[in-house]
Amino acid sequence: MKVYTKLVRLDFVLGSMQREGDVLLIKSDPTKSMPVEVEMSAQDAVGMIKAALNPSVISFVLLLPYLYFKQKRAREGGREQSVG
Repeated sequence: MKVYTKLVRLDFVLGSMQREGDVLLIKSDPTKSMPVEVEMSAQDAVGMIKAALNPSVISFVLLLPYLYFKQKRAREGGREQSVG
């Protein structure tokens, strides 16, 4: 995923998620992106769920299998064309 702010633009590759006390700790994969740690509180999680309960996000979630395999095929097709 890509993160854009006024200070930085970075690729964030999810490495791990785990609970530490009362927060969810989300870490990037340091071998594939800049090391990043995100702490999500219970209030943050509830806010995210509330924000996600709209038709646009729900349709994205329902289409995930299709979108995933579509992107995977496009990447594999590009590799085959560059090799062949």
